[in-house]
Amino acid sequence: LYSAVGEAEALLNEEIKRKIGSSAITIDGRQILKILESAKEESIDPSQLRNYLPEEITEIIYSSIDTAESKLYEILNLDESYWVEEIFPRTYVLPIEANPAKVKELESKIRRDYNIRKYELIRQVAYELKRLKNAIQDAINCFFELDFYLTIGEFSEKYDLNPPIVDTKYTGIAFTEAINLFLLKEFEFDFNKVQPVNYIVGDVPLNFPNTHGERVIILSGANSGGKTTLLHTLLQIVILSQMGLPVPAKKAITGLFDQIFFYAKSQGMLDAGAFETSLKRMANLAISSAKKIVCFDEWEASTEADAAAKIISTMMDLFDKNENTCVVLVSHLAERISKLTNAKLRIDGIEAKGLDENLNLIVDRSPKFNYLAKSMPELIVQRLYKLSPSPMNEIFKRILDKFKELKEE
Repeated sequence: LYSAVGEAEALLNEEIKRKIGSSAITIDGRQILKILESAKEESIDPSQLRNYLPEEITEIIYSSIDTAESKLYEILNLDESYWVEEIFPRTYVLPIEANPAKVKELESKIRRDYNIRKYELIRQVAYELKRLKNAIQDAINCFFELDFYLTIGEFSEKYDLNPPIVDTKYTGIAFTEAINLFLLKEFEFDFNKVQPVNYIVGDVPLNFPNTHGERVIILSGANSGGKTTLLHTLLQIVILSQMGLPVPAKKAITGLFDQIFFYAKSQGMLDAGAFETSLKRMANLAISSAKKIVCFDEWEASTEADAAAKIISTMMDLFDKNENTCVVLVSHLAERISKLTNAKLRIDGIEAKGLDENLNLIVDRSPKFNYLAKSMPELIVQRLYKLSPSPMNEIFKRILDKFKELKEE
């Protein structure tokens, strides 16, 4: 609107200047223009000017205003011409400017017409869409379903996922060549940097040497060997399977669990209240008849080692008797616990073989079944000894000497 008014205004003043400027009236046309232009600057009453100007000037001004209003009427595509009448005042002052009140009135009219037209169009579309409501809803549902499967497909392709075999008659889980999703993302999806692992918990028809369907397992082994990552990988496969999604393993067979528990590694010994709560939770898990899988990551860190071994061994006995429960416990007390428990448990191990040329641990991340692995803190100390500057490295050398003395004894 305001652009159109400005355009008509400019055309109007140019038209008046052109016609008067080229006219051969008794008073020179250019002199008339100067009179009209100075009238605004000097605040001369426009009505008085008419008495001194020839009649032809009035005709030129009025006809130019009529032309400008007609032009505005066409630009705005109005339904009635009276909406632009008197939008330009019949005055003898140049330049002529549109009447703000009239422009505002025209704006209100256009807005009203616009909203009425908008409402009519929306109502018309609504009537048409109402007939198609069911078809549109079906189309939306199809798009949602397509988007869902497309997302799963892209997710599966990116992480190299495969559909698992799920059967409610199994109490356990087994998988081959599994990769931890978080680890893969950390290495920016470079599959060569992530070592696949194989594992089995419970009675599942996937053959692994030295396993016999054990549901209670202690995972032993090296510091930084990947024990916690293995727990995470196992839980990722369980959860994705429960959701009906593909899993990060070449092959996976699992039952369905009513409950999934993960006890993360404690950051230190618990106070009396927290320790009591933790024991109650473990006891409830042991007696619960729900089909479940429970993973503990170094629970012994929450209390003194001897007490932890006695508590854990007792709980292992109870878990072993509960046929609906699978348990994987990461622990450095595997040997001590095995001597205190009567459970039919299996001890698996992830063991470090040494240090490579970059002083990184050489570890086979896939556990050995029925194998007690040492935590190998000696290798960590050896690494620190070789990497630390003097005199700090002398401290680690003295610790290494202690390890040698104990071996000789």
